[in-house]
Amino acid sequence: MAIVNLGIFPSAAQDAPLDASEISRDLLYLAPSRVEYRAAGDAGSYVFAGSRFAYIAPHGAGEWSIVPITAPAAKSREKQRVFTVEVDGGGNLSPYELVGASDDDRATLALRKKGESEPLVSATLWDRDQLAEAWSPELRKEKRDLTLDGLRQDLEVADPEVRAMAIYPANKPAENQPILVAVGQSSGEGELGLSTIVKFEPDTRDVKVYHMPGALTCEVSAVGANLNAQGVTTVWFGVRAVREGAIAPCGAGGLSKLDVQTRQVASAAGSGAAGKSLPLGSIVTVFGPGEQNSLVMATDAGICTLVKNSENDWSCRRFVPTATLKEAMPVANRPGDKPYGQLKPGDYEVLWANQNFLEVVTPDSYDAWLAADDYAEAVARDFDAEPYKLLNTTSGGAAPIRPLAKPGGEPLNGALVYRAPLEKLAAATGTPNGWVHVRARTGWIARKNLEVTPKLVAAQR
Repeated sequence: MAIVNLGIFPSAAQDAPLDASEISRDLLYLAPSRVEYRAAGDAGSYVFAGSRFAYIAPHGAGEWSIVPITAPAAKSREKQRVFTVEVDGGGNLSPYELVGASDDDRATLALRKKGESEPLVSATLWDRDQLAEAWSPELRKEKRDLTLDGLRQDLEVADPEVRAMAIYPANKPAENQPILVAVGQSSGEGELGLSTIVKFEPDTRDVKVYHMPGALTCEVSAVGANLNAQGVTTVWFGVRAVREGAIAPCGAGGLSKLDVQTRQVASAAGSGAAGKSLPLGSIVTVFGPGEQNSLVMATDAGICTLVKNSENDWSCRRFVPTATLKEAMPVANRPGDKPYGQLKPGDYEVLWANQNFLEVVTPDSYDAWLAADDYAEAVARDFDAEPYKLLNTTSGGAAPIRPLAKPGGEPLNGALVYRAPLEKLAAATGTPNGWVHVRARTGWIARKNLEVTPKLVAAQR
């Protein structure tokens, strides 16, 4: 079996799960971080793999398969300086490799043949002047007296890191297919880089560097390309912000398109026509090929496939972390509390976890009260709808929400909720000022021997 790695998206460090935010991250963050081509006999499959599960692309009208990963996860390439080019979907490794380097003034990325020391071609990704111009408006938000000259002198030029690679379809032999590279940057103190895509053409030694307008201080997290029915190649990419270890959306967010001829960038969110379905999720993690020149994209929230012969219409499936109960189980409003009833056998979506209990979505509901400012804060965090936030454990992860039995009641008399959508109810006559009536569909069950596994559920268009 030949395996080709088509994408790289380093995940957060998988430390020992010491608290609920780390336990929940490890159980509930289900996005793939790499794409592998697995050839077996005359057929092969593209596998979108994460740390615990792999999603196997369907053939024809089939369904996605989900299998657990038992082998150790591939080591992060975060600090690697030589990157193997692995973009041939036929299962053959490329004869090329990429070499990233930086000094006090600039960062470069070179393409060379394996076993050779001299590059075929090299490109400057960013230099000290470019970094100062791009970053000064952003950094002045934190330090108002910062000058352009002062930043130019003090900044550290970040090392380039390859986040992902893809082939740019062209009528050329496999070894000469143009190579698209998504470049990120190291994140040491004071180190700065720019959001960058590089296009290498091995046969002509041509190289082009693209910087993403409107998102220069982000990094490109993933890149992919597809050839549409008219023979036109579209380059897709996702960007993310990484500051002080925290990951967040950047720029227009989600997904964008790059015109390699005009160098123009357009957000997918701004080009969706009526009746078209845009991708779900806030951060693109990896691209991979689909059937018949289609494109598959994984995000923090699910997997989307570009509809055949479509410019910008996506069919998406949402990741649903699921616990399956084989027998009825007691359910409580708080972990470890006295049960209020039992959940019937079946599948239940998991919202949060700690060492001994799981918070799950229940078919029944209860009504409760929240202080208006607490409700506003919970809605603003939008934690339940943006799974990438599970990765940001250094800030403590999701904050608890304590719905109360009545306005002004003691917190211990209410339920304990994490990452749960709360339905706001109409205010009844006599509702005290500063309180919001909400409805929740959650409960806590003992983890015991329950496994949390993903399901792929069709997202509504």
